[in-house]
Amino acid sequence: VKTVQGWATFRDGKTVEVETEIGTQVIRAETVVLATGPAPVELPFLPFGGPVISSTEALALGDVPKKLAVVGGGYIGLELGMAFAKMGSKVTVVEALPRVLAQYDAELTRPVLKRLGELGVEVMTGA
Repeated sequence: VKTVQGWATFRDGKTVEVETEIGTQVIRAETVVLATGPAPVELPFLPFGGPVISSTEALALGDVPKKLAVVGGGYIGLELGMAFAKMGSKVTVVEALPRVLAQYDAELTRPVLKRLGELGVEVMTGA
């Protein structure tokens, strides 16, 4: 995978022109993935620092924590929660909305909830 950062425009369905710091790059590919990426959101009552870390920082941990609370039941929070549960952490996902993956159809999220349960991940909604 080659990551290119800059401002991109599509010439056609298989060609992207990217304005980078060092000039224009033209990239041709059979398949193009747009990964604009989310940015971690720091909550006013739960600022980053000490034991409170962002999802980016969670990916750089040197050791697997024994217990981990994931704030947010979107796809990134659930991916992190599942990964850490598979590595042995006791994971609790805390979501303010009535259900996790709220932007998706509830029927489609049932297999995800089933897998979370199989991994021992506790899910707290409306919290």
